[in-house]
Amino acid sequence: MKALGIILARKGSRRIRRKNIQPLGGKPLIVWTFECAKKSKKLDRVVVSTDDE
Repeated sequence: MKALGIILARKGSRRIRRKNIQPLGGKPLIVWTFECAKKSKKLDRVVVSTDDE
């Protein structure tokens, strides 16, 4: 069976503006999440869904 990983990354945040693209350790926060999901042996494909530009 194939497994799809979906990362939901909405633009709006009450405390940190545009949180998903803010750098953390030299990379945007969303990149860390995506890279971890891609390394998973349980997911065949990873998709990021966002309302940000």
